[in-house]
Amino acid sequence: MNLAARIGRYEIIRRLGKSMTEVYLARDTVEERKVALKLIPNAGDRSTRMTIEAERRGAAIQQELHDLDPRMVEIYEYGDADGYFFVAMQYVEGRTVADLLALERVIDPCRAAVIALEICEQLMKFHGWESGVVHGDIKPSNIHLGCSETVRLLDFGIAKTLRANCNATDHEFGSPSYCSPERLTRSEVNPQSDLWALGATLYEMLAGVPPYQAEDTRRLEVLIRSRRPPRALGPGCPPGLRAVVMKALAPDSRQRYPSAVEFHADLQLFLERKPTRAETERRSKWNPAATLEAARGVLLRVTRTARRRPARSLRVLGAAGYFATGMLLWIGGSIGWQAWQARASAAAAPVIPPVKAPVGEDLVQWYIGSADRILEQYRTSQYAWLYQFDWHKAEICLERAVQLGARDDRTAAKLALARGYAMLERLSGTQYSERAAAALRVKARDEFLRASVRAPAEAAPHLALARIYVYSLPDPNRAMAEFAAAQEHGAVMGNREVEQQGDVYRIRAQRELASDWRKAKHDADVAREFYRRIPGFDEVDAHLRDLERIHAPAPRKARYRRW
Repeated sequence: MNLAARIGRYEIIRRLGKSMTEVYLARDTVEERKVALKLIPNAGDRSTRMTIEAERRGAAIQQELHDLDPRMVEIYEYGDADGYFFVAMQYVEGRTVADLLALERVIDPCRAAVIALEICEQLMKFHGWESGVVHGDIKPSNIHLGCSETVRLLDFGIAKTLRANCNATDHEFGSPSYCSPERLTRSEVNPQSDLWALGATLYEMLAGVPPYQAEDTRRLEVLIRSRRPPRALGPGCPPGLRAVVMKALAPDSRQRYPSAVEFHADLQLFLERKPTRAETERRSKWNPAATLEAARGVLLRVTRTARRRPARSLRVLGAAGYFATGMLLWIGGSIGWQAWQARASAAAAPVIPPVKAPVGEDLVQWYIGSADRILEQYRTSQYAWLYQFDWHKAEICLERAVQLGARDDRTAAKLALARGYAMLERLSGTQYSERAAAALRVKARDEFLRASVRAPAEAAPHLALARIYVYSLPDPNRAMAEFAAAQEHGAVMGNREVEQQGDVYRIRAQRELASDWRKAKHDADVAREFYRRIPGFDEVDAHLRDLERIHAPAPRKARYRRW
């Protein structure tokens, strides 16, 4: 902006920054004090008029809020002068949370919690004010840290008061990264919208990046509206605070904090090193021990009833004893399983608990551990093919764990993975029609997608999806995107995954040969580079021969593994 040295009674010293508008450090020549001067040129177009109206309304609100909370930046005056709309406000030394993140990348969890706590204190006052104020644009660049660590909310330019008898107001501005799903869907904000934005800001303070990221605004809004949980916070974030953040960002608004009061209370508990409400809620919801204790009570009542009514109790005990009977039936099957495993040279624990079987929560962990060994065996092995009984066994173990009360996200994700792989392995047979096989592939993909939602920080679901998009539902672009996502989550590519990446480019090369020879040749060359790193592995030599045939006028039809 080309600016004169003086606007009205204010002498411009230097530019301070920009939000929706330009902000300058200036000197008030009448009061002889430094001010932060927000300026908007009166261009006359509709967009500028809307911005000026929003700033005028925000300045009026902020004037009143300063009396409510002295941390609020004081508005000295606002109006029009020399072709500009201006807002003259208190100038305070310090920096924003965005500045701090740019310098330090992440903020210490306790410090981040204190910042969020103080913003909650201010929101408690603003939301509870007689007119009910929503800020509407909470984000790191709008949170100011003073020299004495005083935390202030800045930029009430898009703030609005709630209309009487209405709990939401329309908004035409706002930063998409910090907008809740319902705000993006209905273009309305209410106090819940401010709490979501604060949750997103707290996430960014802890992770160094916003909870949702995309290539452009449209994709970002689609991602947030999809209600997919954000990527899990790292191990450096204490569990209590992690639970607070995830509750604040819950896709369903009914599962979030109902007001700034509850949000503030949970942050206070964390800072006092006490269990947070969000943390205890998650434990009580998914606590296997609690479920097993309830089951013991049911069995006790069944036993007492059996003494009084033998005939009826036999029917009841038939249901109660289903699990034990199932275990006995599996003992015979385990003999064949162990013999098969010996021939296959793949050691894994049988599904049947040992003679001295664990009980209660130990039994839950035994089943999960048995499935984990299969998942780990697959992850670390170099076998290119799936073995049906492995996945069927993992599926059964995890289903048993869930039946006994394991309702956590990680167990659910593992179960979805095992189900998906079991479905794919079934396709190696010939009993399915093409239509049935296609439906099973889609079901397997859906299980892997479910696993990626339940365990967003894990690489395994992305590797499973990549395999689907290489062989079962060929989509080279999606396959490579899933490989990239897996590597972002720490996956180390073994020979199997290197071959799969080569297969992506080989398949695409064979598809594109007739229509785009140059692209096909490039993909063929890339595929060769992958394959030459693992000569002799699995079908690599055959695939290299396939690539040589790409030069022929009539290349062979691409070969896919049925699963």
